Amino acid sequence: MIARSLKILYVHNQINIGGGERSLLALFKELKKKLYELYIACPPIGDFPDQMNHMGLQILPIWFKGIRHPLTMMANCHMLIRMNQYYRFDIIHSNSPQTNIPSGIAGRISGVPVVWHARVLLEKGMIDLDRFFFWLPSMVICNSQAIRNRFHHIREYQSKSAAIINGVDTVRFCPEFVKIDKAKLKLGIETETFVVGCFDRLDPVKDHETILYAVKELYKRFPKIILLIVGEAFDASQERRKFLGSMATELGISDAIRFLGFHDDVRPIMAACDIVVQASRSEGCSRVICEAQAMGKPVIATDIGGNPEILKDGITGYLFPAAKSPNLAKLMERFIVNDSLKGKIGESARKKAVTELSIERYCNEIESVYIKLIEEKRANRSWCKKKSG
Repeated sequence: MIARSLKILYVHNQINIGGGERSLLALFKELKKKLYELYIACPPIGDFPDQMNHMGLQILPIWFKGIRHPLTMMANCHMLIRMNQYYRFDIIHSNSPQTNIPSGIAGRISGVPVVWHARVLLEKGMIDLDRFFFWLPSMVICNSQAIRNRFHHIREYQSKSAAIINGVDTVRFCPEFVKIDKAKLKLGIETETFVVGCFDRLDPVKDHETILYAVKELYKRFPKIILLIVGEAFDASQERRKFLGSMATELGISDAIRFLGFHDDVRPIMAACDIVVQASRSEGCSRVICEAQAMGKPVIATDIGGNPEILKDGITGYLFPAAKSPNLAKLMERFIVNDSLKGKIGESARKKAVTELSIERYCNEIESVYIKLIEEKRANRSWCKKKSG
């Protein structure tokens, strides 16, 4: 057992807030309760560092560019080594492909265990640098078994990788946050309107088009339906937003679509939803699905990546093949015509979130990895001393 609080350096390059960043913020909040000393090496300006400043965490400014910029990567390695010389970290936890290699090299040189956190499924044309450099870290945490399968051909796959499903704060995300009728009225929506929520950044891989096509199939028969699209493009570009808006107009459903942009706290909007949908063509471990289930919302999502690991088809929601809008429309219709189904599925979703997807479970499993690596390091030191003696 560890007799003192751990010093952990988290390394990250993203300044915007997406699913991975929200997972990190939730982890930081839990580890702070245990009096861990947390340091974050990342760019100092942006929504993500602003949130960390608000939490009172110490940011060590650094900018990353990845392997295509070798001079910058060498400078990053040097800076991380210097940081460790000053702070003496117990663990270095890297959270993005751009930060993994410099973190791994710095950890090797400094003798500090390094954890990589893999959150991305490979898409066509992507190069799996994490697999190529798998020998660098001490452990690779994957947020689903689907992502962990990237490494299953590697000899050390079993001992150096672990699947740890994302966690959600089931106290903050709960059905009692606000009643659905009241939440609808706060958004200016009539209580009898069937509200569908989509909480994803405006990225082509999230395939909002499939959801729009599904709404079109339902709109003529069920005019009291509205789709809330929450999120924006990471690059702040309006092109994707304009494209989807134009598409909704061409489909004749613009009156049924609301683009609400990015919201740091999605609970007031999610509370107003009858169901939550996700049509992503690539998903490692969706925080949206976890959060929606915690709020007792039925979820309809694509059967790709880690989605089947966190959503039990027919029990806590439904899965459908990617890019199949007719399938999505049929599943949405089930909830429109059968209100009791919404309650039954919602109750099962909440139960799964509490028993299997809690942030406490998530934090404990990651903490166990840290402790295991530190104890292994101590055992290796003792063995080396005995051998040299």
